[in-house]
Amino acid sequence: MDAGRILLALALIIAHVLQIVIPFIPGHFVPAAAGYYFGLWGLPIDWTGMMLGSLLAFWLARRFGEPLVLRFVEREKYARFKRFMEDKGVLGLMTLFLIPGMPKDALCFVAGASGIRFRDFVAMVVFIRLPADSILVLMGAGLKVGFRGWYLWIAIGGAVLFILYFILSRRLVKKWKM
Repeated sequence: MDAGRILLALALIIAHVLQIVIPFIPGHFVPAAAGYYFGLWGLPIDWTGMMLGSLLAFWLARRFGEPLVLRFVEREKYARFKRFMEDKGVLGLMTLFLIPGMPKDALCFVAGASGIRFRDFVAMVVFIRLPADSILVLMGAGLKVGFRGWYLWIAIGGAVLFILYFILSRRLVKKWKM
């Protein structure tokens, strides 16, 4: 890899960390850009930024507590998430991470302030956030090659899963009055 591509990879990792730690920055563009510029190599680049950003948000919230979290998460939203997590526990947080449209970056801060075990949080990031981002990376890679071959099938499968996931999760949100 030449110096320009290494710098671009580092820039994407830093952009992803910043996008997570500053939750109001939209996050879907970084994984798609990693896929577009690096193809399958965009996966480890994106995963690195995702892990670092998620862990940093968790650590900052754990270290500085609720006052810091309220700088990044609206008080009402924080209260709802906190109450839901108190009622449902770790499984509740996992469910929130699964729901499309939930502010997952903000959830990293809420998790840090909640007292959830670090290893449970890491498991959620690895098994829920990373696979979801992987679809965006592959879709970005598909954009570059014109969605030929297996990129097309991954994009179609990802879109179908996302739609089903979205419909089912909206039912859960209504049921749990989130």
